[in-house]
Amino acid sequence: MEFLHNMKIPGICIVDKPVYKTLFFKNVQMSTADKRSFDRLISSIRLYAVFQPDTINIPVYKDEIRDYSSVVVLLAALKEEQIPSRLAEIIMHAIPYPMMLFFLYGEKWQLWMTGEHVNPSNPSQMVLENIVHSEWDDEEKAPFVISEARFTNLYDFYTDLLDTFSKYLAVKKGMAHVADGIKARESLVFMEELEKEIDRKRAQLKREDRFARRVSMNVEIQKLKAQLQQMKEGE
Repeated sequence: MEFLHNMKIPGICIVDKPVYKTLFFKNVQMSTADKRSFDRLISSIRLYAVFQPDTINIPVYKDEIRDYSSVVVLLAALKEEQIPSRLAEIIMHAIPYPMMLFFLYGEKWQLWMTGEHVNPSNPSQMVLENIVHSEWDDEEKAPFVISEARFTNLYDFYTDLLDTFSKYLAVKKGMAHVADGIKARESLVFMEELEKEIDRKRAQLKREDRFARRVSMNVEIQKLKAQLQQMKEGE
């Protein structure tokens, strides 16, 4: 996997050990449907790399709601070329560290990342912030290089990588102005919701026989597409 090599992960951080499915079943409340989906779609999961003070010289970061004592790289090999967002959420909730979660299918890869913090009113509950992810890619080029991030502490380290990745995704989506990683994530999440709504209305349109209703739904779709275009142009 050339893209992993091109991330320039220090050899001392690479562990490449299996993570068994039982860990996820124990650590996350999963419905019967979740478990079936997990078993059906996931072939294997490996802990590829760990960034922490004893593997790389970056201090831990902790405050009232965040514990960035480790940052991990996970590789999840898939049996099918689909990734329900629920699957990513299960994996991210099961391992209580910020992560670079790569889904692999053949020669293709997708990267999913998010910031996280504990719920102040329920410290046992992990809150995932705006999750961002790439589309399937087979490029050898890495989404970022580890050495480009700040090494002041693990929170700064992960946030820099997340910001770089978010801006990279925003540019690929056609956004004209993406100077800030936080705003890029907010825009990406909102754009994804707009795209899902457009797809939903298009599916409804195919099933609709009434002419007047079809006209009305077409107008709604055009408004959503215009809103999406405004997001890309930064208006």
